[in-house]
Amino acid sequence: MVAFAGLVSRLDNDTFTSYIPILLSQHPLPPSRIAEIFLEPNDSRILAPDPRVPRYIQILLTLGTVNAPAILRALLRYSTAGASAQDGQLEDGKAKEGRWGNSYATEEMLFYRIAKFVSSGFAPKGNVEAGELLLVLVKWMETSLSAYHAAQGMLELGGMMEELTAQIMALGTLAIAVLENDGVMNVIAKGRGARGKDLNATSRNERGQTITIIRSFLINKIPLLLTTLSSTLFPPLTAEYCITEALNRVDTNAFPTLSNMFDESSNNNMFSDSVRQDFCFACCLHGLIEESSIETLLGDIPMQSLPAGGRYVKQDLVQQCLSDPGRAEALISELGNMDGNVGAVSQAITETPSSPNFLTKVTSPEPWTTSPPKNPPTSTVGSAASSTTNPAV
Repeated sequence: MVAFAGLVSRLDNDTFTSYIPILLSQHPLPPSRIAEIFLEPNDSRILAPDPRVPRYIQILLTLGTVNAPAILRALLRYSTAGASAQDGQLEDGKAKEGRWGNSYATEEMLFYRIAKFVSSGFAPKGNVEAGELLLVLVKWMETSLSAYHAAQGMLELGGMMEELTAQIMALGTLAIAVLENDGVMNVIAKGRGARGKDLNATSRNERGQTITIIRSFLINKIPLLLTTLSSTLFPPLTAEYCITEALNRVDTNAFPTLSNMFDESSNNNMFSDSVRQDFCFACCLHGLIEESSIETLLGDIPMQSLPAGGRYVKQDLVQQCLSDPGRAEALISELGNMDGNVGAVSQAITETPSSPNFLTKVTSPEPWTTSPPKNPPTSTVGSAASSTTNPAV
């Protein structure tokens, strides 16, 4: 209630900061409860958190009154994404019981601020906090992506879809910051302590799986989200300009350049290979940047090229699978690719079995052919607007 009174009176940052030690001495509370007081809906405000909340939270985080896991757990508990993911539908601006009507903008802002706090080395403090941070990050990724899938194609969401997309992008930035943190990597590698060789081996395996998931998210998902966002840009702002500015701000330890790949001191990077290059080519594949700009973005001559088949179109892949079941088998093997085409591949595989013709072929005693398809996927490298399909995982 003290925090609520502070929000009503809308204290400036300096006054708020000076009150914190006094309030804590009179009313000591654990970090989790303090975070919830600031982030939970109340009788007078149910649509979205107060605009001053991110500033107050950053002050509390800097003072050590709350920590990153506590903030993320409280955000998740009252997030609009939780309601959308659970219900599969959400009316624009209408709050579900116990959750905000639209908390995406606040979450986006706090994700970026926490990412900066983690990247600066101020968090996490100790193995316990590092483990908690990793766990709540995983829950956030599951919740936000579930909300995104549930929201696709729902016209009633309106502008909230764009805000959810921006929130997921901020979450990706936070994920990079967390997974490149030495404390978090130490927890993953050691299994939160010396628990035996078997556990440590499992932890190393899980670290590899986690890195693969995050890398696939960056290369196969982020370009699709950027394609959605690019439709809202107005000249002279372009997707290529935004991507260029973003890459200039990203720590090369997390997103290495080609030169960093051969730097012996960068062996502990989360991504030790060509993730920046793969990301640039995936963006080019979806028409977000020109291929001629990739060399400038990388600072080196590219060591790869666009996929030979160009940008996949889901409908074309479905038709190929219906006419040749062997094509579906080949596509399944492409789900692990890092080229920006996985979204269309996964959708095609998911939708193809719904056809009786396909089911007849795959249940036939005749073995599937492994010969290449007669009709290769349509290449639509260039403007994403040239296709009516917006493939997504």
